Amino acid sequence: MSLPLPSTPFERARGGGTPLGNPVLDELLPLQTLDPQGLAETLAGHEATGLAILHAWPLSEVEDGQLIWQATAAQVQAKGSNTEATLKQAKADLHSFQELFQAFQPQG
Repeated sequence: MSLPLPSTPFERARGGGTPLGNPVLDELLPLQTLDPQGLAETLAGHEATGLAILHAWPLSEVEDGQLIWQATAAQVQAKGSNTEATLKQAKADLHSFQELFQAFQPQG
């Protein structure tokens, strides 16, 4: 599943990320960004939203303005015995992530 993200100046870092100055995100959710201050401000107080997708589902990506949710069957099953509920929650988390990044939409 993928969702468009408006003007996202970041992607998941594979390896060292850009320090945002947020110890939770810098440790658990390394991201590459050209605007660390703006990204940190957007995520401040919303760390759980980012972690619910990009930390909980390690195959998920942010790439070319798209939030791409990916998971193996084993990863979905590991979240609990009710696969339908797990997928429903993942979809809700994806939409929350998308809504949060509306803040990056250029004004004007």
